[in-house]
Amino acid sequence: MAIPRQQDVERIARTAITARLGYHQDNTVIECVQQGAEVLLHVNSGGNAITAENALTAAGYEVASGDPVTHGVKLRVVSDVPVNFSDASRCPNC
Repeated sequence: MAIPRQQDVERIARTAITARLGYHQDNTVIECVQQGAEVLLHVNSGGNAITAENALTAAGYEVASGDPVTHGVKLRVVSDVPVNFSDASRCPNC
């Protein structure tokens, strides 16, 4: 398994959340950090967590269950599989 990259995870999550909301909002992704072989993604709401998880899964990532925190939800992206990002059907909002 390949190690997920923080910048790819954040881009996919932000793009999907923007599509869900219909506009860009800076504070939807609170934090996205690389921690060894995983990426921790902290989003500001449960709806945005579901949206990000669905988009990341569609893009070929494995996402661990979300952990509710005081403000929002944290997702652990633990692995990914090689994805042909030119295939828009795999990640239609990316």
